[in-house]
Amino acid sequence: MLQQLLFDPAMSYRRSLSDAQAMLYKSDLGMTEGTLAPSEYNAFWLNVLDTNGPNALTDEEIINVNKHKMTGGVSAYVDVFQKPVVMKAMPLVCNLEILLGAFPQAIIIHVQRNPLYVGSSILKARKAFWGTDTEWISVRPKEYEQLVKLPVYDQIAGQIFYIERRIQEGLEESTSEHKIITIDYEDFCKAPRKLFTKVKRAMTKLNCFPSNKFPSRMKEITFTPSIRKHINEKHLTGLEKEYRRLIFE
Repeated sequence: MLQQLLFDPAMSYRRSLSDAQAMLYKSDLGMTEGTLAPSEYNAFWLNVLDTNGPNALTDEEIINVNKHKMTGGVSAYVDVFQKPVVMKAMPLVCNLEILLGAFPQAIIIHVQRNPLYVGSSILKARKAFWGTDTEWISVRPKEYEQLVKLPVYDQIAGQIFYIERRIQEGLEESTSEHKIITIDYEDFCKAPRKLFTKVKRAMTKLNCFPSNKFPSRMKEITFTPSIRKHINEKHLTGLEKEYRRLIFE
């Protein structure tokens, strides 16, 4: 409600809030610029899960998850804006059963990407955040304690492999009520509107949002993945070797 009061165009007297309403579709290590810019908003999930980072939860932590706090928080956004909520939910990628259990009509958008490009992005993020590629960054799968003792390429290949495997396991546990939309990252960047159409169709089928409230038209935009500008063939070779080893173990 506070955000609506501050930034809703209908409440902006003579465009006095126009600068604050600007949205820049750019991010740096997941952080975006602009008050109303899309945000990963990991703080929400970390708060409801009562954890310090996007890590695979222990059995005890899973039992203690407050699902009422989780659903209440999301419902509050829906009630205020009268619109569906799209969230990345990174802290739950290794525990999708919690998300699926809390939201029976959730539509899961599973974005797949070439694992070697994912690895290159992780290497870049490590160096940008820590100043070195030897320090861990992002999600810690259950195998973290074993992986963190390995060389860098082994760490990152294992991080990608085990997280993706856990996502697949979580999706396989979903019931028929859940709609799973799997998309390729590169294809999404080329034509985001196609995903919007799939989501609209899924939400209409589930009868969880009136079809007449969807925008009748959507501007055609494209994105260029920044990692293409920073591909290091040495990194790709090292990552590919370790990732293939894990696949064929």
